[in-house]
Amino acid sequence: MSYKKNYSEKLRDPRWQKLRLEVMQRDNFCCQDCGNNEATLNVHHFEYHGDPWDTPTDFLITLCENCHKVEGLHRERVEKELLTALRKKRLPWHAVSSLAEGFNGLKIIHGTEVMASIISDFLQNDIKMSKIVEDFFKFEDEDKPF
Repeated sequence: MSYKKNYSEKLRDPRWQKLRLEVMQRDNFCCQDCGNNEATLNVHHFEYHGDPWDTPTDFLITLCENCHKVEGLHRERVEKELLTALRKKRLPWHAVSSLAEGFNGLKIIHGTEVMASIISDFLQNDIKMSKIVEDFFKFEDEDKPF
């Protein structure tokens, strides 16, 4: 049995269907990227944790078919570009850890390419990056501009 067929069967499993419905309800049956509530909706895995239904809801998001397709095409490339930029900057582990914690605190990150571009720009300018990161972490979770 091929992986694709096996995965397709898992998506029909009642445990996945139940979790999928919970995520869509949490997201008000609306694409969390573009806001579309009339298109066919998918539940996207940012990370996999075993079977589809084993993934914590923090790693699942409702996307319309178009945004889901775009997410799948671009996220991996953008994440690699971001990691490359961070490695080239040779930031100490605590700086990278602080950035990761800041991103982890965001409710939803829209436009991965835009975010990667902004971070790449910050990495080109030490003073600018330091100021932006410092200002970012001054916000409490509910006050973050994202």
